[in-house]
Amino acid sequence: MNKQIELDIPRALGACPVINSSEAVILLTPGVTGLIAGAVQDADEWIAFLEGQRLDGGWVTMVTGLAVPEQTRSRANADIGVTNLPKNCVGIIHSHNNMKAYFSGTDSGVGGVNEFPCSVVVSTQAETDEEIAMGF
Repeated sequence: MNKQIELDIPRALGACPVINSSEAVILLTPGVTGLIAGAVQDADEWIAFLEGQRLDGGWVTMVTGLAVPEQTRSRANADIGVTNLPKNCVGIIHSHNNMKAYFSGTDSGVGGVNEFPCSVVVSTQAETDEEIAMGF
């Protein structure tokens, strides 16, 4: 069942100074946040497609689910090869198990994160207050 999400964007975003200074926003449902927080603890890297909808002219991405494609995983990388995207794919997320959350040279290569309108990297390697505040 495909349900339309009702969201008051100005009210949802208005209280956060970090969000207010950003050019775009990614909103995660609590269920998706829980899945990511658990999965980031995995010793191997992983990749998932972000499912949901783009709102506010594309500046807001509402993520309501994850689709995990078949993949080859290791402590150093994850690879999905050639795969079909889910119909409601709004981006991609992957983990760095032993590195900080940033777009590495491998991530930014051909077929990497630049191929998606929304790309996220998560990691447990946090040092700054902002990284720690994310919770994973």
